[in-house]
Amino acid sequence: MKAVQFYASTPEIMVYSVPDVNLGDDAIVCGDNSMILDAGEFADATYLWSTGATTQSIEVDSTGVGIGTVSYWVEVTNQNNCKGSDTIQITYSASGSLYRS
Repeated sequence: MKAVQFYASTPEIMVYSVPDVNLGDDAIVCGDNSMILDAGEFADATYLWSTGATTQSIEVDSTGVGIGTVSYWVEVTNQNNCKGSDTIQITYSASGSLYRS
């Protein structure tokens, strides 16, 4: 009778970092102004915004929105398929200037 030997290999665990996405604090923008939202630069990453854009940054304004509050989100996927996201609320007001709350 032959003996059968099994060798258990040690599994290799890879830990990858998640993109740390930060769109900043919520903001109030005068209705006729615009604002640039930037997800940050990540090596070999893809971007998906709530608007459908796939760029690192987008310019938002009240066109098609009017006066009120809108949430914008972005999801960033890095080269290891790790995903990070953030959401910001922009309130478009009838008067005033751009400021972050």
